[in-house]
Amino acid sequence: TFQQDLQQIKHLVEFCQPQAVQLLNPVPLDWLRELKGSFPEVDWWQSLFLPAAGMASPHPDIDKLQQQMQELAAAGADVVIIDTAVKRAGKTRYGGTGQTSNWELASSLVETSPLPVFLAGGIKPSNIMAALDAVHPQGIDLCSGVEVRLGRKDPAKLRELIELVRIWEKENN
Repeated sequence: TFQQDLQQIKHLVEFCQPQAVQLLNPVPLDWLRELKGSFPEVDWWQSLFLPAAGMASPHPDIDKLQQQMQELAAAGADVVIIDTAVKRAGKTRYGGTGQTSNWELASSLVETSPLPVFLAGGIKPSNIMAALDAVHPQGIDLCSGVEVRLGRKDPAKLRELIELVRIWEKENN
């Protein structure tokens, strides 16, 4: 969901009956508590955004991010997705940027998170091994890094990436 109000989210969940819902924009913690209470069978995934790797953006406050993760866990979130936010022409784009975030910071968040953390942001076959080595997320979220064109996934890229993840798991478990 993105920029939906609480009633719209509830309607979508009632209509679609999903296994999980990714909340792209931050929602008030009381919304998350209400959603988890109303739909306990649904996994609630909350996105947190870091600046793109190498960007001159102010470095996020890791203590604040860790506190957010604690609050999300207490409110009923099941997963945190770390994604990339990029500011261009005075406008910030959250996710779907094709750019990686600061993996060192992401790794610190994974180490201290009370929740499973998925890594998103510019993940593709050419960098998946480095991403897994650097961050050790419990999962990954894919978009533009495996697309042949906007909105269209490339089956060959998906197969390659999945095979690389399987290799990494065998080597690291």
